[in-house]
Amino acid sequence: MANLQLRLEKSDAVKTHHSKQEASFSAWLIRLVEMFLAVIHRFWWHTKAYAIILRLIPLVSGSLIFLYLYWLWHKPLQATDRNAVEN
Repeated sequence: MANLQLRLEKSDAVKTHHSKQEASFSAWLIRLVEMFLAVIHRFWWHTKAYAIILRLIPLVSGSLIFLYLYWLWHKPLQATDRNAVEN
């Protein structure tokens, strides 16, 4: 009789442990999906917060490139203008 009770308790323990494993895996999977969604939500919030800055970066860099090219082109022209005035 004691042997039969021991067998019953073991089978219940195995089933409980197996169901806990399945529950822990599904809980782990749900937690992983929630963490992924939180990262996506945080990234989306930051892109909205910095949207103005991200839009201004190409404008500023384009303006700086234009001014640099203008300065490079204008500098030789100043030298030829000075020579023309002196002559």
